[in-house]
Order: sequence, then structure tokens, then C-alpha cells
Amino acid sequence: MKRSLLLLAVCGALVCGCAGQARVKWADKLDDAVRTDRPFANDPACFQFAIMSDRHGGGRPGIYEDAVAKLNMLQPEFVMCVGDLISGYTDKQDEIDAQRMELDSMVDKLHMPFFYLPGNHDLSNDIMVKDWLRRYKRTYYHFVYRNVLFLCMDTEDPPSRKFSQEQIQYMAKVLAENKDVRWTFVLMHQPMWDQGEAWAPMEKLLADRQYTVMAGHVHEYSKAVRDGHSYIILATTGGASGLGGPDLGQFDHLVWVTMTPAGPSIVNLMLDGIYDDNVRTKESAQLVSSVYRGFSLTNDAIFLETETFEGGMVPLRIGNASDVPMKFHAVFEPNAFISPEPKQIDLDLPPKSKQEVVVKLNVAGPVKADDVPPVMLIGAASAMLPGLKKPVRIDTQNGFVLDRIRACPRRESGVQVDGKLDEWKALPIACERPAQIQLTAAAWDGPADGSFKFAVEYDDNFVYFAADVVDDKLALDPQNSEPWHRDGIELRLDARPDPERSAGRGEGEFDKILFTALCPGDDPAKTYCVSPDKLPAGVKFACVKTPKGHATEIAIPVKYLDAKQGKPWEAFRLNVQVDDFDGKPDDLSDAAQLCWRPDWRRQLNYAGSGTFRKR
Repeated sequence: MKRSLLLLAVCGALVCGCAGQARVKWADKLDDAVRTDRPFANDPACFQFAIMSDRHGGGRPGIYEDAVAKLNMLQPEFVMCVGDLISGYTDKQDEIDAQRMELDSMVDKLHMPFFYLPGNHDLSNDIMVKDWLRRYKRTYYHFVYRNVLFLCMDTEDPPSRKFSQEQIQYMAKVLAENKDVRWTFVLMHQPMWDQGEAWAPMEKLLADRQYTVMAGHVHEYSKAVRDGHSYIILATTGGASGLGGPDLGQFDHLVWVTMTPAGPSIVNLMLDGIYDDNVRTKESAQLVSSVYRGFSLTNDAIFLETETFEGGMVPLRIGNASDVPMKFHAVFEPNAFISPEPKQIDLDLPPKSKQEVVVKLNVAGPVKADDVPPVMLIGAASAMLPGLKKPVRIDTQNGFVLDRIRACPRRESGVQVDGKLDEWKALPIACERPAQIQLTAAAWDGPADGSFKFAVEYDDNFVYFAADVVDDKLALDPQNSEPWHRDGIELRLDARPDPERSAGRGEGEFDKILFTALCPGDDPAKTYCVSPDKLPAGVKFACVKTPKGHATEIAIPVKYLDAKQGKPWEAFRLNVQVDDFDGKPDDLSDAAQLCWRPDWRRQLNYAGSGTFRKR
């Protein structure tokens, strides 16, 4: 109480008045425009308290202690409970003493008052009832705090989910003597409102007043509203729980109540979501970072010389370069074309170790490589680090991909870069089923909504790129949007020598790799290009509207590729991404980015994707 009065005194020195009107003495003259006109939340009628739920009924060690420590961080004015504080169900005094000593040693660490309330585990026999009364003097009681009435009831009086007549008479007297309180809280262990006959007298006594009822016992959170009043069953603070999450009402929590002039504001604070200021220190960050850096998972793509695949073997390499042991678990997602062996991988990874698992990819018969989606391996590595309560987890996702090294054929004549595609005999590479869809995948309705086909060819002076994009609805304005926030096309070309090229992850755009993003105009001169000054000297481009979408032509000087490879160029790596906005530009909720090959910058990237060789 002294702490609360001190807090009010400090608040009163800054701001005065229940309505929170500002009378602030600033260090210097400060314009009111620096803050909103909302009143300060300093009403002296407001206060905060917390409620702890069931500790026992299959208690789990450490949870209640953790809750006590976190309450000391949060600093409520006092703490309530709803019973089941010890395991109980014993008539041996030495066991009762030991259990009570353990509990009291925990709650004694609280910086604020704790109000005891019994549950069935606390009063499971006559010996335990006598012990409770010797220690805590009463099993039901009341108190008033800032004109708010708290009724703390004993649902084991007698132990048959009934209230004794004496307890009902006590509550009736208390309610009659406190008619003018602004709110009433009723706390109990078992939710007696489910027992109509047992609860009816109390419900009648509580009529015509504002109140909230809370209980525990069930170990699953739920809220009901009866005649406009909240009846809440709490989850657990260490009691047995499936921990299935909020949807199942199964979690460890503290209830935080802020009493306001308008009534209580009630929130559930999950214990695993409350951390002190040491949640991440420099030392722990370095340790966790070393684990993330130390784990590696790689596999090679399967590059085919033909269009069909008849099965094969692929090595999966797993590494732990850190100083702590790890565990790795992963499973393959179902694939309609390929059946991998093994289907599941479980490994212990000692520090500074590498392991290899050979994965066999089985097929029922020859399949076209372009029809087969990646075989996805989904898993996680984990490591238990000193000082942390939970293992560090590194989620992983690797794709076993069938791909082809494609040819970049020689042209007989050059290309007029104007967006007109009549100089191209064919655009043989089609993307009607993107390898990856970014932004909002659900915004893509299929090839008629957005798709493209393209070609790459070369002559002595240039490598040429041409693309024909189907887009059923062009979204191009405003012109000041970033090009990837409206309809357009993005091209990335990596001309470095191997292994940098094949292992690249899209880093160094405009430097290590060529990047451009184009948006179509009515004619080539109105093509929008992002940062054209950063393109290699001599690059030509055009992106124009067409009746079905837009078309693009780009010419990249051969000199650029030769310089990157330090000799006459032999190969390059290419990716194409089409940005398809069906709503307004900048509205990412109705936009899909269609990637011919997985985005090099993302986890689905695989070594060498989109490789072309000079033919």
C-alpha cells in the first residue's frame, strides 16, 4: 500500500485530476503539438492486480517459480490465486508440511501481497483443512480495495462442490454491507456456476451490481457471459496441461487486471511471452549466432542433359561447425512424381562435424523434368545452450530439384531493341507454373492471370533477352512507384565464373550481378527502368504494352560477360520474375511475383538454377 501511495504522489506531482488534464511542468517551454490531446492515464481510481491459476493437479516444476519472478518484473499492486496450490491428497503431516513450505518459499519472493485461496488439492481431507486453518486462519473471506469488493470463496465447503449455508450467509452479509462499491470480483477454485443449484443463491445475491467471476480447476481457459457478466475459467500456471495453445485454451498464464472507472480491463499474459531486460545479452547473442552460423545443409540440384528423369541419387550434406552438439530432424513432403528414400532423417551432430546422407529419388517411370516440382525436405536443427530455457531452433527447407542446363543459341542477325518480337523465331521457355510465387500467392489465378515465355540468344556483340508476358489487367500508375510495386518484369543475370556464379544468392545487385526492373510504356521511349545509370555500358532495353500484357527486349554487351569471366564467356545464370498487380499499384495484398526459378535471395534457391551455356 505504501508503494501505491508513493506512486500516486509521484504521478500527482506531474499531473493532477481524475480526468487526467495536463498540468505538467516541462524542463522548458514545450508546444502541446508534440503529443496527442488524450488525457494522462493517471486516474487514482485505477489500479492493477494479477491472478495466478492452478499450480497443481499434475504440477510441472519451475512454472510457478517463473511466474513469481515475472510478477516481480510487472509489479502489480497485489496478487490473487484460484487454488490448487499444492499437490495435496495426503493425510501425512510431514508431507503436507513439506508441500506448504515449498509453496510459501515461492510466494514469499513476491514483492507485493499474495492472497491464498484453497482448491480441492489444498483441502482434500480433514487433516488438510485443519492445517489450512492453522496456517491461513480462514478458507473464505473478503476485502475492499479502492472501493472494489473482492469475494474469495471456498468451493470445498463442504468438499462436494457446494457452498455451506454459513458461507452463503457470510457473503450475503458482506454484500449487504458493501452495496455502493463500484465493482465486485468473485474468485473461487471450481467453476460453481456450472452447478446451477449450488450457484443460484450467490447469483441472486449478486444481482443488481457490476461483477466478474473467475475460477480455475478445469485447466482450460474459457469465458462465458451470463446476464451481461463475465464468467471466466482460467488455464494454468504450472498445472497439468496439453499446452495446445489459445485455440484449445491450454497455456500457462497470468491474468492481468486493470481496474478502471469504466470497469475491469482483463488480459492474459502468456508466461513464455514475458521477459526481463536480459532476454538477449551481448554474450547470449554471440552464442546463439555461432549456432546459426555453424549449421549448414546443402544438396546439389540434378541437372539433366535430356528432358526426362528416370531416378537418381543425391548427397545431402549436414554440417555443425559450432562448439555445441546439435540434433537434426527432417521429413520429406509428399511428391506426386518422386518418392525419396529415406523419408525421414534424424541425426546427432557433434561439434565441428559433417555428415552426408545419400537420398535416393525413385520414380515409377520416366517423367518430364519440367513437370516435376521440387522434392521438399522440411526440418530443423536444435541446440541446447547454457543459460537458455529453450533449445535454439533453426528451421530449414531444402529442395531437391530437377533442372536442365539450357542452351543459349547463336543468332544469324542482330535485334532491334524496340519491344517488337517479330524478329524472334520462337520463345521456347515457358513459365506457366512458377517455381516460386512471392508477395501474395493467393492473388495468382493461373496462366491466364499472369504467365510468360522468353528466349535468350547471342551474336558477336550482344546477349539478347526477349519475353512475352500475359497479364489480364495492367496496373501501372502511379509512375513514382517502385517498379516492383506495379506491373513489370525483373531480370537478374550472373556472368561470374564458377563456383561464384552457381553458388550465388543474388547478392551484389548492380555490382556482382546485372539487375534491371522494367515497367511497360506505350512505346520504347516510355519504358521505365530502375537505376539505368547502374547498368553496364551499352545495355539496351525496351518494355512496351501489348494487347495481352507487355513485351520486353534487352541487349547486354558481350564485353560485359567477357569481363566478368576474365575470358570469352561460356555460360551465365539467369532468372526472370514478373510482377503482376491485379488491384492498385502498391497494393501487395492483390499482387503476385511470378519467379521462373526460385528467387536467388530466398531459401528455395538452389545452386546453378537457370544456367545457360553458349551453343
